[in-house]
Amino acid sequence: MNYGNWLRHAVTETNNEQGYLKRDEWYDYAIHYRKRVLYLADQTFRFLRNPDKTFNRQVHDYSAWAGTYTVRFKGHDALPVTPAMEMFQIFKPLRGQRVWTQNPFDDLFLEAAVEDDRLTIAMMNPSKRDRHVPLSITWPADNPVVGRSGHILTENGLDDLVVPAAPDADLLQLPAESIVVAVYRAKNPIAIDDRMQRWEYFSDDLMVQINPNGQWQASTTIRLNDQVRRNATSATLRFGINRDDEHVKPSWTIRIDDQPQAIEKATSFGELRMARVPSGNAVDISFTCDAPPLIDYAVSFASIVLASDADYGPPEPVVDLPPRQLIWSNDFGTAEQQKQWVEFAHDDAGHDLDGDGKSGFIQLPGTKHQHLWGVERIDAPAGKTMQNVLVEWDVYRATANGADWVIALSPTGMFGGEEMLVHAPPGLGQVRMILDATDRDGFKDLASVYVRLSGSNGPLAWSSKASGIHLTGTLATR
Repeated sequence: MNYGNWLRHAVTETNNEQGYLKRDEWYDYAIHYRKRVLYLADQTFRFLRNPDKTFNRQVHDYSAWAGTYTVRFKGHDALPVTPAMEMFQIFKPLRGQRVWTQNPFDDLFLEAAVEDDRLTIAMMNPSKRDRHVPLSITWPADNPVVGRSGHILTENGLDDLVVPAAPDADLLQLPAESIVVAVYRAKNPIAIDDRMQRWEYFSDDLMVQINPNGQWQASTTIRLNDQVRRNATSATLRFGINRDDEHVKPSWTIRIDDQPQAIEKATSFGELRMARVPSGNAVDISFTCDAPPLIDYAVSFASIVLASDADYGPPEPVVDLPPRQLIWSNDFGTAEQQKQWVEFAHDDAGHDLDGDGKSGFIQLPGTKHQHLWGVERIDAPAGKTMQNVLVEWDVYRATANGADWVIALSPTGMFGGEEMLVHAPPGLGQVRMILDATDRDGFKDLASVYVRLSGSNGPLAWSSKASGIHLTGTLATR
């Protein structure tokens, strides 16, 4: 414990996550186990893996049925010992110093702890199929195992388990939806030699809203410490997607530096193992609802955890930038600005960007096909270079018609892979596209930069349009 340090924290209730148990289901052991205990066990393993995330968890079996004010214990002779009680019983030996484990199976849970002469290993198979997995323990030769025991919890109850002898890599049977705890006793107290450290880096964006009438995607950047990242052996993305209604569960796509990962539904606390440690200190993350959201969501937080033996380091700081200034804009107010790219333009002086009192909303020729604007070269003022370039463009959708608008930004004008790209995020109403080249390799000290726009109205041409685009940045003397 560190005293005198302030920590951000939240007090939450998670009862609605456990599934609704009707009165008769509460006293049915198998249903109680599947609907309540499996969730609690899943949550327990996630807490064990992330001890810095939890101060305390309190579970109680007291309630008052609707219409009454008498709080009472739910158990009675029909089920005097609930499977939740037995879950806490089976986890009881798992205490002491958490030790390193290696688990190659994404669909299984594994945790281990050492206390005095006892090594406790806990495993869970949450899937609906039996699994046979190898269990191997690296055991010091001068401190042999002198005893072992185990228990298994399933929808059929709590039973003893014959556990394999250490350190042989025996196959351990994990029945479907089962929890297994194995305890090994050593001749002498078990010494802990090395320690692995984990450092967590958060994005600055919290509680980003996603709703039916707006963007269906949230994007953010997580900045890492260079020394810790270079010494890291693994990386994990943590995130939370909060929702109002448990019955609406579309899938989501999470992109980590443009590499997609799929999750089945929103979750208030989730983790994804990253395939590799990020190659740079600024990691772009996006969360996209795969179907038009029917309810409000909020991406509550995002962080990256690096496992490393390096000394602690704070995130690479974002440089305090001087105010950006407008360098180039196109508000589509004149025929010259619209070029041949626009089939229909609706005048709207309220979105004027260049001071001529004219601006417009544009729609593209045709309907389904992608149309290319061409390349616009933007030069820095004489004697200056551009830094920290930011491009912003608002598009509008009246329906979820698949309309796609794209900004491409190149430091060379080649557009052969060196460019940065951003697509209009999914959503309805006004959807803002932001291309941020701040601190990006190849986009520093620019005498010129090249913008290429492209877009498609989607199948319904009338339901998609765009307003003016502008490029801002900071200027430095050559």
